[in-house]
Amino acid sequence: MTPYDYLADRISRSEASAIDRFWEQFEASAATLDAVFRGQSGQDLEVVSNTMSALGYVHSDLMWEFGSAPDGHRLSITAEFNDAMLVPARAIVRRAPDISGWTFMDARPEQVSLEHFKRNFEARFGSMPLISEAVFSPGKDGRIGIEVSGDGPDDVLKTHAAALVSDLMGEWAERQWLGPVHVRPRKKGLLARFKAAPALLPDEFRDRFRGAVRLSQEQAPSKPYSAGRTDGDEQHLWRADGMPPSHPRSDLLTMTACDARLVEAILSDGPFASATHSRFCEWFCLLRIARDDQDPSLFLQQRRELEEQLQHVLETAGVGGVACTGQGEFFSYLDLALTDIELGLALIEQSVEKMRLLPRSDLRFLDLGLRERRVGFSSTGSTRTH
Repeated sequence: MTPYDYLADRISRSEASAIDRFWEQFEASAATLDAVFRGQSGQDLEVVSNTMSALGYVHSDLMWEFGSAPDGHRLSITAEFNDAMLVPARAIVRRAPDISGWTFMDARPEQVSLEHFKRNFEARFGSMPLISEAVFSPGKDGRIGIEVSGDGPDDVLKTHAAALVSDLMGEWAERQWLGPVHVRPRKKGLLARFKAAPALLPDEFRDRFRGAVRLSQEQAPSKPYSAGRTDGDEQHLWRADGMPPSHPRSDLLTMTACDARLVEAILSDGPFASATHSRFCEWFCLLRIARDDQDPSLFLQQRRELEEQLQHVLETAGVGGVACTGQGEFFSYLDLALTDIELGLALIEQSVEKMRLLPRSDLRFLDLGLRERRVGFSSTGSTRTH
């Protein structure tokens, strides 16, 4: 289970009811849709838009796409570039009925067939990719930056690069791994104007991008955080004075961690993806503890005690550990890495409750579309979402 699954299973009753209404309408039209896509129905594609209009019951910003699947048809409910829709899209798919001949996904999958990719790309953009060269390099945050050149306007080349990643490797690869795309300045001169370089083959683009992903993963810690720290693990201290007011850790003064890239990603406040910082399918979350104004002298001591307690219980269970810690003027911060979401959250809550810190604590996952969804704690020992 991922944090997206965990939060999708804990949506509000009204959201769940809206999703169920959509699926009721879809299931009633499934046979007709199948006939339309097979060319065996006298009805036109208007039945498709009429059926999918029910998605508005859930949210008007959700997008959809039909395609083929090994056993019939595929429907992808996608957030596109609206990260706030990632959890609703996952919730829709997790509540989907079992309909023969249909596969449901919350993102567009990778194009397995290059011929299929080429047809779709040309239909979408009116041409094949105009990129003639691309250089891939992992950034400080682990994402893959791309510098491209080619015979086309800068905005078109950037769009083509992002589409190549999304179409060839799937929408989630774009979300988790694609960094900034820059266009290399064109060569000047009369000859350069008339002699366009041959386009980079899509499969070569894909293989180079995947190679950069492997290189980035090799730069992540070589052991999971559940393995604990040893004497050889070097701890680094960062001073974070002057954080902008808009930063979610605006009061932060110092951070301590073994992995410099993780801290760089947190401090930059850019799009975060756990996959870029772990080789072991760990998901990163932030536990924040507010200062007790009635007894501020215990502020730092409580964070250190909680850090030791959390590392012990998570490591003993083999489900995670403390990735880094931070101290601010008003809050203490503990970034945790979890491999088992449900058990990890339960152990975190037990530890926080044991130290009587529940009223001053909240937890959020760091990945796209999750940071805005607080996983609060209840006095009954069960997590809830907001």
